[in-house]
Amino acid sequence: QRKWYDTENEYYLLLFTVSVRCLFCTSFSLEYCWHAPTQKSSHSFPWMLAYVFYYPTFHNGPLVNFDEFSKQMRRQEAFSVKTNLSILIVGIIRIFFWWCLAELMIHLMYIHALYSSALPLESASYWALGGLALAQVLFFYVKYLILYGVPGLLLQMDGLKPPALPCCVSLMHSFTKMWRSFDVGLHRFLVRYIYVPVGGSQSSLLGTVLSTALTFAFVSYWHGGQSYLWYWGTLNWLGVIVENGTKRILSISLIQDLI
Repeated sequence: QRKWYDTENEYYLLLFTVSVRCLFCTSFSLEYCWHAPTQKSSHSFPWMLAYVFYYPTFHNGPLVNFDEFSKQMRRQEAFSVKTNLSILIVGIIRIFFWWCLAELMIHLMYIHALYSSALPLESASYWALGGLALAQVLFFYVKYLILYGVPGLLLQMDGLKPPALPCCVSLMHSFTKMWRSFDVGLHRFLVRYIYVPVGGSQSSLLGTVLSTALTFAFVSYWHGGQSYLWYWGTLNWLGVIVENGTKRILSISLIQDLI
């Protein structure tokens, strides 16, 4: 489909939209399979179309599981012009501020140019590389505030409750919190459709490790499956395993007494 588009940006938007639609289709299909025949009327083909092609979340997300979407769409919300207008005004101001901040980072800090040029990175000191890495992560955070902020505001205007926006990465100190609070919609999807069905935390220690590994394998594969993504997924998996293992060790009464 690359020949359909003149620029890489347009083609990338197609890839991103299709990959997100795959998650929405997966959510609907699994919910359909899990429900009894008497409940399948609420998982009809029109409901699938309404869910998959719901425009506020069509291009970038955020990801909303079908069970949450259908419950909220069936619930009648009290409409208040004053409340909705205040939410809209505050939301527009916040998104405009984030957009200006992202533009400043692109034009003044050369965020996009730096990570695509190996020569400046090779000549930089380790301290400079650490600062650049932090700047990249902070830019990624600001970008997602915009990508999820706009559809989140539209969802609120439509009477739905969007997943929470990402937490500031500077306030995070653990892999577990990062995965739970940066992309809340994706985290809920992974827990409901992968982590829990293959065992989750209710299984043995080995089962928990395997469930976590399969979850991160899915994340790496869904993002594209390139080698660097597998390294990224493996490192995140190890980080989560070490944190959870440390928590289990520290919860032992003998260790707590020593502390």
